[in-house]
Amino acid sequence: MKRTPGGGRLRRRPAGGSGPDTPDRAAEPARSWHQPSSRAVAGASGVDVERDVTVLVKTFQRPDALRRLVASIRRFYPSIAVIVVDDSAEPLEPVPAGITRYWHLPFDSLGVSAGRNFGLRHVESEYVLVCDDDMIFGRKTGLAEMLRTLLISTAVFTLLYAGLVTLRYGLAVAEDARDEAGDVA
Repeated sequence: MKRTPGGGRLRRRPAGGSGPDTPDRAAEPARSWHQPSSRAVAGASGVDVERDVTVLVKTFQRPDALRRLVASIRRFYPSIAVIVVDDSAEPLEPVPAGITRYWHLPFDSLGVSAGRNFGLRHVESEYVLVCDDDMIFGRKTGLAEMLRTLLISTAVFTLLYAGLVTLRYGLAVAEDARDEAGDVA
């Protein structure tokens, strides 16, 4: 899990097969301080940020902050999926343009973790960026760069630990910590 400069988290959703191919770091062109477009990075990493990433937002009683966040997302990523889970007293009427899917659940029923977990069950892309409703995307919010870093890091982790450990519930378990049935001892 990688953190964005604003505190959000970029996570790779588990997939049924092996991970995607990653670019060779030496083959990457030098970049200026200017953020490349998500489409420009797509050719280098084989992914399209706006197609392969969903932004998930859990909100509670902050409709103006949510509207600012969605407007900032749309400024830089016009077609990225945005899922909002809301357990505020009143639903947003109308739902702001730019929100792909919106759920209003009973008032104060979830809390932030349960709300995010609810939203994660509805994500259809391979990657998800979990944001707080008071974040704002700026010109230096580089989702493509974060995704590229995640892809490279995942490949390195897989290469280093393949066959040495098994991941179970996000924890690395050494093979010698298993009993004869293969369960963690």
